[in-house]
Amino acid sequence: MRGGQSDKISRGPVNSTVGPALLSMRNIFNTIRPKWRTYLLCGGLSALITVPLVITFRSFSLHQFDSSKPQVPELKKLADQTPVYPGFQRINDDQVFLTKDTASLQRSFRTDAQSADVQKFYDSAFLKNGWEPFEAAPSSIIAGEPYAILYNRDAYQICVCRRMSQPDVYDIWYAWAAE
Repeated sequence: MRGGQSDKISRGPVNSTVGPALLSMRNIFNTIRPKWRTYLLCGGLSALITVPLVITFRSFSLHQFDSSKPQVPELKKLADQTPVYPGFQRINDDQVFLTKDTASLQRSFRTDAQSADVQKFYDSAFLKNGWEPFEAAPSSIIAGEPYAILYNRDAYQICVCRRMSQPDVYDIWYAWAAE
């Protein structure tokens, strides 16, 4: 070799050639080794809690608004056959809400009409077609004016509801519930 250098390469102490990542991994393993059963138990319990929750929420998110439920087309048909109060202006698309034993469809309208006029219109439209009125509590004890008018027939229910926060907006809910 040149300049009197030895043929041997000096490597220095063993730990000086090991990278900092390996040293930190050794420290982690040395810390975990005496308590591995505790960490395994905590990890297992966390998995037993987390995995079913993730599966449940994922399933719920996939099927909550799944319009393929067989009652949804029937609710849409019922909504299409319902006469619209003169002066109602549709303000959004159909909204479908599903749970295990229920399905509902909502349509929203804007109008300047009085609640009593809307109630008379829907009483005449639904009662002659076999729908039965269902009493709802008044929205205001002072005014005594109902904000919701309910009608039942078989497993279906229709609710004509005036929004409390927006008195010029009416929602019509078409609902099905398993008996």
